[in-house]
Amino acid sequence: AITYGNVSFAGNNDKTALGSMNIVGSVRRLGSTPIFDAAGFTHTIAGDWFLDFANTTIASMFGSTINFNGNGPQVVNSGDFDNITFSGSGLKTLDGDLRVRSDVNINSGATLSAIIYDINLYGNWIDNGTFSQTSGHVEFLGSAAQTISSNLTSAFGDLYIRKDVGADVIANTTFRVDDNFLFFEDDA
Repeated sequence: AITYGNVSFAGNNDKTALGSMNIVGSVRRLGSTPIFDAAGFTHTIAGDWFLDFANTTIASMFGSTINFNGNGPQVVNSGDFDNITFSGSGLKTLDGDLRVRSDVNINSGATLSAIIYDINLYGNWIDNGTFSQTSGHVEFLGSAAQTISSNLTSAFGDLYIRKDVGADVIANTTFRVDDNFLFFEDDA
């Protein structure tokens, strides 16, 4: 991986990664609507993420992982991700909704605060750290089987299960929901 400080994208064209990046600063856009394509690589980011849905593409992100690994506080704006990992000791705070096409990983020692924001998840929820959410929801979606692995130090605000017919969500551990736990039967 190549190490960068802060990374800023400008212009209206795609910005496609040609290898893994280790970003020790923040990722942002400088006007216009540049689109970042992670291109199947793993990228670590120690700073803030100021891109959003308009600035990320899922088209060739399959197999990509964005790992927010800062040991200081990090802000994660809304976005479209394949795999997303939260590691390092700094508090990670969402500042917008996320759509995650594969897995959410919260590693041991990491804390993710979703506050009022939603996470739409098509993969697995793997929480070995701490997750909190006040009034947003995590929604399990799609036609593939999914799993929830969590711990009692974490709490979903609302948890929605909205799966295609025959697709299961399997709880591998006990988990906590502080508000609503809703099932949408045969919702495809």
